[in-house]
Amino acid sequence: MATARQYMILQHMKNSIYASRIGSGSKQKVPASWLSVLAGRPQPGKVAGCNGLAPLTTDYAATWTRRSYTRKAEVRPHQSFVVSHETVKAKATDKKRKLYTEVRDDTDMEQLTVQWENGQVQEYPYIWLRDNCRCEECFHQSAFSRSVSFPQLDVDIRPSQFRLSYDRQKIELQWEDGHNSSYDATWLYKYRFDQSSPDLTLDPKLHYWAAELQDTIKEYDLDELTKSDECLYDWILQMKIVGMALVKAGSTSEGQVIRIGNRVSFLRCTDYGYTSHVKAKYQDAVNIAFTNKIFPMHVDLVFLGRPPGANIIHCIEQAKGEGGENWFVDGFNMAEELRREDPEAFDILTNTELEFFDIGNDFYGKFHQRSRHPTISLDSRGRPDHINVSDHGRDPMLRIPARKIQPFYKALKAFSNKLYDPKNIFSYKLKEGDIMTFDNRRVIHGRRAFETTTSSSRHLETGYLEWDELDSRLRVLHKQLGYHNL
Repeated sequence: MATARQYMILQHMKNSIYASRIGSGSKQKVPASWLSVLAGRPQPGKVAGCNGLAPLTTDYAATWTRRSYTRKAEVRPHQSFVVSHETVKAKATDKKRKLYTEVRDDTDMEQLTVQWENGQVQEYPYIWLRDNCRCEECFHQSAFSRSVSFPQLDVDIRPSQFRLSYDRQKIELQWEDGHNSSYDATWLYKYRFDQSSPDLTLDPKLHYWAAELQDTIKEYDLDELTKSDECLYDWILQMKIVGMALVKAGSTSEGQVIRIGNRVSFLRCTDYGYTSHVKAKYQDAVNIAFTNKIFPMHVDLVFLGRPPGANIIHCIEQAKGEGGENWFVDGFNMAEELRREDPEAFDILTNTELEFFDIGNDFYGKFHQRSRHPTISLDSRGRPDHINVSDHGRDPMLRIPARKIQPFYKALKAFSNKLYDPKNIFSYKLKEGDIMTFDNRRVIHGRRAFETTTSSSRHLETGYLEWDELDSRLRVLHKQLGYHNL
């Protein structure tokens, strides 16, 4: 039974409170069934989107206004989701559900304006709300997919009425065509357009480095990596943010690269097979990597249209003589440094495409690969996305006017000088059993020449992972381990 105070509130609502009928500009009273729900009285029939609402109480009265629905609530400071290696793993249990405090209808702008209890305000266009209705008719729950195709969508659709649920966790809309939609506060808060929190996999906050990585590179144990989800998650996150990690296999037997690949998903196959055995040869080497000579700075397989995302190098045997150190440089760091110091050179290298090639005969027979990339590829936001450097695979072809050749070479020289500056190079001679893993699109690497003897040579097994698969595994583990939603 409702109290006298409740009935007074309801009577006031019946007499003076209306929801807007947007299309014609006329007014429509709040449905009696909705008022019945608020009063805790039985409904004459089921009303879509209005089930499970708590009855109105004298301690917490709801207030309908003509064009908005408001509840007073204490404003709490917003706990923002910062993408960093230190804070990204906060437990989801520490994150409270979001609650609405006000919803306003703005017909002139064709949008709803929503305010949460933390004081943040966001506008939601009607068309976006209808396009993203999550009811069973519009969204296939098990397939996580829209069930409505775009031609079925009325881009001028408007709601005829709306309300805020009693627990302040849902906005319920009835559209002009009679369709009902409900939007959870926590779900809607995630989609705040340009105010949305960064995405862990698409908007990582990178940590740039130089030679100091020598003392700070993070190490992982391969057995733990293959057994512990926490360890796997941390390793992928390290690869994402720093771009490099050292894995200790404790074994010099072949197949350790495959163990890592299978732990994430699968290795990428290339002309050299799923893995490649890099051994020094003196004759008939199909790649300069298969010699004991200096291997200039490069990214692997830049001659492909889409070079591999991550590189895995397992040291099975290391040359006992002088040399053989691997060099690693943070290409994104160097690109940003060039942008600051020489904007003209940066502009040339981001807008001039080079052609790369590789010709040989290996695991699947003869091949002839060819691609075209700028030295520094940028993403849609202007951030370095892929470094394309390979002097040994760079073709003479330059499809630019002759007058631009000299400026291009000067720009490439300025960038290359940074790649070979000792203060920017992390130098490390792999020990037998070591596995170096790094972002092949970011980390430029090379090798110092080394000595071999009849009793001592150098043998590496290498393989590649794609960032699509690494990111996918990171998202799955993120949810599985109970961290904040991405």
